[in-house]
Amino acid sequence: MLVDASLDGIYLADYLADGVVTKAKTIAAMENEAMRTVAQKAQALQVSSIRMIMESIRRSGEYVSDIAEIVLNLNVNQIISP
Repeated sequence: MLVDASLDGIYLADYLADGVVTKAKTIAAMENEAMRTVAQKAQALQVSSIRMIMESIRRSGEYVSDIAEIVLNLNVNQIISP
């Protein structure tokens, strides 16, 4: 969903990607909160497995944020030099 929104910014020439960057930044906070809950309720082996999954999700969010920032730069460049 975030990937689609970030790429839509290219085709629509708008700033949807700005919202994507903001949402992607919340992923790390959500990861920390989820891991605190998991650490309290899960066994050690489960915690390490869940940590790896959560880290992958966070990295995916960071990649989407990078794509969105590129889209924003492309849109700004199109406005500055038509």
